[in-house]
Amino acid sequence: MNHHQKMENKRETENKTGNVRTGTELADVRKRILLLMGVTFLCIGVIAYRLIQVQVIDREWYQQRGIKQSKGRIRLLPVRGKIMDRKGNILAVSLNTTSVILKQSNSTGNSVPTATGSSEGESIQYIKRKLSPEEFEACCEEKTGSGDKRKPSGENIVLVPDTRRFYSQKNLASHVLGFVGWDVNGYDNKGLEGIEFFYDSYLRGKTKWRSIQTDARRNSLRSWELTASNSGNHVILTLDKNIQHMVESELEKVFVETNAKGGTIIVVNPHTGEILAMVNRPDFNPNSFQNYGQDRYRNRAVTWDYEPGSTFKIVQTAGVLEEKLARPEDIFDGQRGAMNLGGRIFRDWRAFGYLTLEDILVHSSNIGAIKLGRLLGEERFYRYIKAFGFGEKTGIDLPGEIAGTVHELDKWSEVSIGAISIGQEISVTPIQMTLAFATLANGGFRMKPFIVDHIVDAEGKLVFKNQPQVVRRVLSKETSATLTRILTQVVEEGTGKRAATPGYRVAGKTGTAQKFDFATSNYSNTRLVTSFIGFAPAENPKIVISVIIDEPEGESPWGGTIAAPVFRRIVERVLPYLEVPPGEERQEAEILGRADIEMRGHRDTEIQGRGDAEAAVLLPMRRMVASQ
Repeated sequence: MNHHQKMENKRETENKTGNVRTGTELADVRKRILLLMGVTFLCIGVIAYRLIQVQVIDREWYQQRGIKQSKGRIRLLPVRGKIMDRKGNILAVSLNTTSVILKQSNSTGNSVPTATGSSEGESIQYIKRKLSPEEFEACCEEKTGSGDKRKPSGENIVLVPDTRRFYSQKNLASHVLGFVGWDVNGYDNKGLEGIEFFYDSYLRGKTKWRSIQTDARRNSLRSWELTASNSGNHVILTLDKNIQHMVESELEKVFVETNAKGGTIIVVNPHTGEILAMVNRPDFNPNSFQNYGQDRYRNRAVTWDYEPGSTFKIVQTAGVLEEKLARPEDIFDGQRGAMNLGGRIFRDWRAFGYLTLEDILVHSSNIGAIKLGRLLGEERFYRYIKAFGFGEKTGIDLPGEIAGTVHELDKWSEVSIGAISIGQEISVTPIQMTLAFATLANGGFRMKPFIVDHIVDAEGKLVFKNQPQVVRRVLSKETSATLTRILTQVVEEGTGKRAATPGYRVAGKTGTAQKFDFATSNYSNTRLVTSFIGFAPAENPKIVISVIIDEPEGESPWGGTIAAPVFRRIVERVLPYLEVPPGEERQEAEILGRADIEMRGHRDTEIQGRGDAEAAVLLPMRRMVASQ
């Protein structure tokens, strides 16, 4: 075989082998294409199925999940309820405002709680509390190219709704209302004094969660436009804003004029125990309570105990009349204004001779009051002191009330009955003394005082209602009427003449109490508590008013000269406001009173210095009570 032929055979063999290889490769390519197409169609099927599942089968679930991803939750603390007077005038309200917070990671573990809330799963820290409108403008900036008008001007800075407690009448009734502040968790929604404190559980409401829109970074959008609307309950007081204002203006005058250390005036309805006004000086503005010392927050009406002086003389007098131990016309020896009891010399402000029981109160005789106390006796005297409510809290719905001091009988000394008879060696609160006179005014019942009339929720539904409550009967109606008549004579012709009010008959008693000086272990002649407590109209009392001034300065700092005129001015303003018409019998009483004063003046001059027999001849219808 030649070379040419060999080459031909080789080419034929190579061509046959190449054809076989090419066919195999094509088959492999086909397989790969089919596999790829299968996988592609499978993926398309899976995707289609998934789309159907997401958009059709599980559509609602994914919608809710999407909503949750675009929204967050913010915790809103409640808006405190309003405090209003008996006529619906707002005295305290929470205004909507805005605070600035900085979001932080919870991993720090030392975040400051928010007063208005934080997004769930995040902690926040205050940058600025309770923005003013100007501050709100400064912390926000205009946003262009979108529907949003404003946004917070900083990364992770959020504006959240907040509230600011506002007292529209400023200092008016500040000790009654109190104020709010931060609690231990940093929430600015806790009552700290007054009604805000006592009724805090009703006023503060409950925490509420609100949904807010967020961006991809979970930053809240437009959270500052939320309104804090979960309100607490509204408290309606027995106070009348107008009466409160009248009383405050009168107390302010005497407080400034006499440069007094303090003062308290209470106006109460004697038949129900409702407090119509409660005023103290010095006072404060609860909108800026931080600017005052803590001593300014003290509600002296319920937290100040003092020795009452002569206003306390009604207690043993009432006891003597109730026990029928003496009659108003019975005569007692005034001992020319001095009496030795247990080694202590008690003195009168005037050298009285013989006085009737009525005269003892009318002219506020210390010796006569001691005679009445001794006639009543220690045990019965103590019983009447407790029956009038001294030595125990009145139960008024205000914080910080104290009970005063009444020593147990086994701690009384030989001079105790004499000291207590003239309002010493015992301490009382202004509210206790006010209620003691209310007991006389209402016919002998000791009432429980209250200053909140009722509470309603945000929809106006009644939540709580206070009702007049009789604690006990202290005196009979007859004794109350007799003592009331005597107290009108105190005003008509005695130490309380400056409390006499044109058009109205007034019953009341003056008091000038010396403060005990522990440095000298004796009573001070310069540091006094002067008072006048009474009610009007005497024939049908509508109000009881106590005027108590602590350490007034002046030439005549007595109850009859300082406190009585204040009482008169309040009666002149309050009774017409309450639409109580002047009584016609007042003019007639004035005429009879003047005539009686003249007769009594001659009679007292005659009686003083004469013996028992002579006095008995001059006053045959009276009896001489044995000297005690």
